[in-house]
Amino acid sequence: RSNKEYKIRDNDVEVLSTVGIVANGNGGFAVTVHLDVTLSGISQADAEKIVEQTHQVCPYSNAIRGNIQVSTT
Repeated sequence: RSNKEYKIRDNDVEVLSTVGIVANGNGGFAVTVHLDVTLSGISQADAEKIVEQTHQVCPYSNAIRGNIQVSTT
């Protein structure tokens, strides 16, 4: 884990979200979410770390964790 700090501006972030519905195996349905995140001006590896760290503290992520499948790229 790096101690490096980044100052990321709103204009440096692009997120495309896709919400889907899949069969849950019990005759019902479940929601899925995929987030395609682009962070300008930093390396792919650093961007992936930031997205994962953000996903851990995001209030929306915390509210749905364990209930909705979320994937990121």
